[in-house]
Amino acid sequence: MHEILDYNRFNVYRITNEGLDLMKRLPNLPEEYFKHCTHAFYLSPDFQSYLDIDPKKEVFVIRDTLSSGKSANSVKCEIPQWLMSAKEIASAVLRFKWVDNQAFSVVNAEGFERVFKVAGALDD
Repeated sequence: MHEILDYNRFNVYRITNEGLDLMKRLPNLPEEYFKHCTHAFYLSPDFQSYLDIDPKKEVFVIRDTLSSGKSANSVKCEIPQWLMSAKEIASAVLRFKWVDNQAFSVVNAEGFERVFKVAGALDD
């Protein structure tokens, strides 16, 4: 189960016999995510990964949703600027789509869709 709250927070819960168990809080999602889409497009279908922005490098990254401790917010994949620019979040949001739990697609300016596997850094 997921819950979208005000102030750009997103909580992921697991349903247990006792009720709901908070698995992870994603507090720093970009505001543009919520302005342009009403569904949680940034989460993979199995909720194990999500699209985020690395503020230091200013690039989009795929992070592990449920990692904690020292590996909290660990990066599974970095998406290069030529593919999705973190400076143009609004257009990137509309061009990104999860294909399955291990792949996503991005539509370029010419309308061509490319599918990428989530596995380390993407090549140029």
